[in-house]
Amino acid sequence: MTIGYARVSTSGQNLDGQCDSLRQAGCERIYSEKISGGKMSIPKQGEGGY
Repeated sequence: MTIGYARVSTSGQNLDGQCDSLRQAGCERIYSEKISGGKMSIPKQGEGGY
């Protein structure tokens, strides 16, 4: 089984084009998400996580 992953970074963007391309490439299951990277909490150097 071929699995695909589609992602956009804002709710105003559309996943349809990515999902269509993944289906054409033979993906049988597609996972998708809409999430903004700007709202993620990323630890600063020295605070762990690196």
